[in-house]
Amino acid sequence: MMAVCLTELVAVYQMEPSGKLTLLLKVQGDFLDKDPCLNQCVLSKGVLVTGGDDCKVRLFGVKDNTHREISKTIELPPGPTMAVTGVDISSDQSRVVATSKDA
Repeated sequence: MMAVCLTELVAVYQMEPSGKLTLLLKVQGDFLDKDPCLNQCVLSKGVLVTGGDDCKVRLFGVKDNTHREISKTIELPPGPTMAVTGVDISSDQSRVVATSKDA
């Protein structure tokens, strides 16, 4: 399974043994009105984390093993006041870290 940032969208793909990619899901991750840009996305054990120019970090629960449906979306409380430049999730999924252009 892999997640790829596409402007304001995240595309989740599955790679088959033959090397063929199958699109499973597209999710909007940046909701900026003008020129939305999703800067980082991470998919880990059914949790998709995104960060973009709209200064928001969002967590998406990807439903079951098919990865074809979002079960829950959480927008983290306000933090960054400038674009989110990076996100990551701990291996045990207990913590999310984000970086931004804030001084």
